[in-house]
Amino acid sequence: MTHYSLNIKPQFHLLFGKGQGSLTVDNEQVTDKYGLPYIPGKTLKGLLRESFIEIIEMKTGKSDQTLVDQLFGKDEYGYGQAALRISDGLLPGYDVLVQTIKAQDSYLAFHPEHIKNQFLTQISQTALDSAGIAKQGSLRTQAVLDHIKLTDLLGVKSEESCFVARVKFDESKLSAATGLVKMAKTMLMQAATNLHHAGLSRNRGMGKIKCILAKEKPQPTTNKNGLSLSDGTTTINVILTLNEPVILGTQIGDQNTVASKDHVAGGKLLGMMAQDYISRHGVDDDFTEIFLSGALSFGFLTKDASFPAPLNIQYDKYDKKQIFDIYADDLQGKITKPLAMQITEQGEIIKVDKTSSFHTRRENRTAGSSLKEEGAAYYYESVDKGQVFHGKISGEADSIKKLVDKMGAQISGHLG
Repeated sequence: MTHYSLNIKPQFHLLFGKGQGSLTVDNEQVTDKYGLPYIPGKTLKGLLRESFIEIIEMKTGKSDQTLVDQLFGKDEYGYGQAALRISDGLLPGYDVLVQTIKAQDSYLAFHPEHIKNQFLTQISQTALDSAGIAKQGSLRTQAVLDHIKLTDLLGVKSEESCFVARVKFDESKLSAATGLVKMAKTMLMQAATNLHHAGLSRNRGMGKIKCILAKEKPQPTTNKNGLSLSDGTTTINVILTLNEPVILGTQIGDQNTVASKDHVAGGKLLGMMAQDYISRHGVDDDFTEIFLSGALSFGFLTKDASFPAPLNIQYDKYDKKQIFDIYADDLQGKITKPLAMQITEQGEIIKVDKTSSFHTRRENRTAGSSLKEEGAAYYYESVDKGQVFHGKISGEADSIKKLVDKMGAQISGHLG
């Protein structure tokens, strides 16, 4: 596994749209729940993919779709088969910025709208007819990321980046052809340098960027056991911390939206741990016993060890502050509705923080945008990073011991 940082410096206004506007703008730059701008990792991966194809065509005069699909993934290859994983592009020192915002006493002074407005500028565009007169209904106003405001607020120098994304290159996902990995890494570096425009309206003067892909040293990790299991242990606790946003896909009836669940299914936990096991030990007899025999049960994980509120705990339809136990309380003709939320044993209401993002896909990269005949536009909902989910793995004592001995007390993996 090789780790890189993708450093991005806007040279002019940027617009990575969130697919919706407000009373005053038709579209605006995507920001997180704190009002800080970012570049979605899914978008960065698509941009690098197109630039990588251009590099191949410049070098060979033709496209190598097999190599592209191995690097960037393809639906029919299945989950987790892409060699590249790219995080969101965040502001330098993002975690420190978030902690500073959280620590402020004045919510109004650090309201997300106020923070967002420090980075954005509104611009208007219209279409003209052959006589030079604005076409009716063509006026569009957009809130774009102002590159001058951005550099001034961050205090970055001309050669420093304004957004940084983490890139992981898993060489084992590529075919074993001689020299292929080295060639792919070289071309990936060139693809980043070749990437000069991004976002919406890139054919109308906006979206100019400078990108550099730099190799970095991975953070040291340990897989030492660290657990002391008593004889006959049949249950272990699992604590899952999200280091990046995760899409826990579920159907909601809207074909253009991918929603996320509020919990991590046990099957996803099993799959993540099985992938990590295979990368270290391969498929051996212990793998079969631990993951395939049914000796262990991987339970679902919930945020802060919460659980769904019982159906008998309901609130007054016209006064949500009034809570009743419909089995024990006298409702006196009141109309009640189930809470439909997660709570802890102490009765604390737990909300899973999520972010909705807008994304487009185009089959023809030379068209400049998605066409009606091909491509797609859709929303996807992701669970925000930094949240902690709790669950359990239970089963036969021997299988529990083998799992801990082989995998240790701490693992890292990819989910969703």
